[in-house]
Amino acid sequence: MKKQNLLFTGIVCLSVILFTGCNTIPTSSENQDSPTTEAVQTEPISTFTETLSPPTPTSKVIDPLSAVPQKVSFTNSAGTELRGFYYPAAVNPAPLVVMMHWTNGDMSDWYEVATWLQNRGLQNPFPNPEMPGQTEPVSWWNPTWFPKMPAEKSYGVFIFSFSGSYPFPNIDKQVDTSGWLDDAQSAMVKALELEGVDTSQIVSIGSVHGADGAIDACQYLNEQYPGACKGSLALSPGSYLLKDYPVTVDMLGKTTPPTTAWCIGMEYEISICEYAATLGNSTFKYFTIPGQNQGNLLLSPDLDPLPMQLILDFLDETLK
Repeated sequence: MKKQNLLFTGIVCLSVILFTGCNTIPTSSENQDSPTTEAVQTEPISTFTETLSPPTPTSKVIDPLSAVPQKVSFTNSAGTELRGFYYPAAVNPAPLVVMMHWTNGDMSDWYEVATWLQNRGLQNPFPNPEMPGQTEPVSWWNPTWFPKMPAEKSYGVFIFSFSGSYPFPNIDKQVDTSGWLDDAQSAMVKALELEGVDTSQIVSIGSVHGADGAIDACQYLNEQYPGACKGSLALSPGSYLLKDYPVTVDMLGKTTPPTTAWCIGMEYEISICEYAATLGNSTFKYFTIPGQNQGNLLLSPDLDPLPMQLILDFLDETLK
């Protein structure tokens, strides 16, 4: 019994010694010299950001740019400098229409059309070219007959002159179009850089050689930046710039979603559009205009259907 009491007493003493040894309070000098361990965390600190809802887009309205056309310069991949003008829309950002001229002129072909599509009350600030002996304005430089633009519509417009082009009239001059495909592709890429442009809402419109440049460059832009070009409208295309027009229409139809393509041509040249329609692009439309003219000569009053109205219909359907 005594041995058991002694054993019990020994265990108690030993426990007291261990307890007091493990809980010895360090002196103040020990607190200053030892690294502070209280700040070290082995578990992540809970913060309020984990419970906040994700930020919502701001509804701030961006002020529109001035309606005055802006000078634009850029180079094609060969290093040739090209020049043009950008007409900002009344809203920001806004859809953009890139316009490409035919071999009978230069970017001045679009001076009146650009201000019409911009729809900001701007009068064309540039002189339109004149033909010797001309008594009446050329139809595409006479906005008095243009269809009325809906008040709520305003498009940004980008025009430029192809390399080696001449102002109207240049009927007796030979134009080298070998670099025009490069020019058109470079212009569409430049369009992405223009301030105030909705880079997911770009279309192209062109006339004759410019018509092929417009659709070929639209397809090129979508290869580089999928979905950037929503569609292309061609006035009198003819596979003039190394690429086959119907094949390009078909390629645009294979994008997701299909890229819109419209064709407008006179009776004698519409067969290329008719063939393109057989290749399967569900968005493709073509319109036959009575008569024997082509390209910019389609931009005339008293035609049925009226190509200038078809341009508005194309934009309204494509840029939704």
